[in-house]
Amino acid sequence: MVLDARHDRRHSISEVTVVTPDQHALFSRLAGAISLAGANIASAKIFTLKNGIAVDIFRLQDQEGRVFDEKERLARMSLKLRQSIAGELDLAKELAKQKPLFAGRRDAFRMEGQVFIENDASSTHTVVEVVGRDRIGFLYAVTRVLSEQGLTISSAHISTYGAQAVDVFYVKDGFGLKVTHEKKMTQLREALLAAVNEGNQPEMVRPPEPHVSKRSAPHHAALPHPEERR
Repeated sequence: MVLDARHDRRHSISEVTVVTPDQHALFSRLAGAISLAGANIASAKIFTLKNGIAVDIFRLQDQEGRVFDEKERLARMSLKLRQSIAGELDLAKELAKQKPLFAGRRDAFRMEGQVFIENDASSTHTVVEVVGRDRIGFLYAVTRVLSEQGLTISSAHISTYGAQAVDVFYVKDGFGLKVTHEKKMTQLREALLAAVNEGNQPEMVRPPEPHVSKRSAPHHAALPHPEERR
């Protein structure tokens, strides 16, 4: 594994690039390890080269919205990434022990998660968008569901807007096809909703209608044609 970190203090962002041989659920493992190291994932992009090498680029901040540039924390992140890639960490168990993100606003910001599954936005992939309240391990929880459902992530666009996470994924099933079976789509939607809403308070406020619907998908259109990916 090769890890490169660059810091933009003007915009309070650290860009961390991870280069490693591709494997199933790699993106999920990396996201979980980064969260476990105490970083907040502001955005992410993934690529896979023709030689099977994965290049994952994460834009990070600490939990106070500052650059993630302390040597000790970067060293801890590197260790967690290596352990996660090797399958040496129980990420779900470890992340459950972490303190909540946005702890001071947790009760004030209640959001009902939303999941959209589109087959018209791409000729080759099913497009999945999830919207929910951000928290430590949010991206890991979502991508773990995609992996458990037997889906391959070809491309991803990860964004956060304050305490709201908006994640878009181009996926295929195990045969390299779109997810079109109604029962499978229902199972996927229910599993993703459960992951997105995990930890929400009983009383949740539905957010304004998101930017993605059955008729339009600006996030989808903004993404480049996905390269083949896990």
